[in-house]
Amino acid sequence: MDAQVGNILLRGDPSTADYAYAYQIASQPKITMQQTPNGLVPVYQTPDLSSIRQPTYGKSAAPASAPIAPGPRIGTDSGLSPAIGTQPSSTGISVGSAIPGTKAPATEAQQRAGVLTGQLEYDVPIILQNYDSLSDLKSKTLGKLPGVGPAFQSDSYKSASQALDASVQTIVFELSGANTGAEEKRSTAKSLTPNVFDGPKQIQEKKARLVAYVKSVADASGDPEKKAKAQAILTSLNQSTPFTKPVVIDGVTIEPM
Repeated sequence: MDAQVGNILLRGDPSTADYAYAYQIASQPKITMQQTPNGLVPVYQTPDLSSIRQPTYGKSAAPASAPIAPGPRIGTDSGLSPAIGTQPSSTGISVGSAIPGTKAPATEAQQRAGVLTGQLEYDVPIILQNYDSLSDLKSKTLGKLPGVGPAFQSDSYKSASQALDASVQTIVFELSGANTGAEEKRSTAKSLTPNVFDGPKQIQEKKARLVAYVKSVADASGDPEKKAKAQAILTSLNQSTPFTKPVVIDGVTIEPM
């Protein structure tokens, strides 16, 4: 509150019109704007006047000679979006919805991550659906034979292998940019591909690592919709391979559902 209003409330007579007027001014909610990923959000804070004496003038109405403009009320004459489902808390703070058209533009890095997330969200479910086939020795061997060898690989192996190759390219590009070497791609592929010596724990960790990459790229995009899709992939993975405890993969914690 400004100095004049504060002085009246501290030293003034609650039975006077001036005091009632000052009290009503001090009671108006204060509005600040906060930038969020979804846009500018109004934050309303109702002043705490519990230590201030209540006015006794009339019915706390302002004198006719000094009309008071109504304070902003969420979703009505404030011109702001209505508040979301929460009521003001004990601190007197409530948060409104994001104002349309105020979302900050995505950075170049966020735009790139958004495109890459879309690719991963297409490829990774294919990999997980056909994951066991990636450890098929027959199909792996056929893939190394020149000529028609790959033609005799199982359909599930070919689908998973092609999707994994595309995902590795996407992941490595996001992590290291365009200037990545063949060794980094081989290392990433190895960390995600099952082999005949992997037990259930190793299989689970490799699947979780793959989903952790999707979540990491989706988070970098800053797009709530893409984050939700990445979470849906995690949920699907957990239903097929339940986690008994949190798994930390490359700094990303995958929690049990």
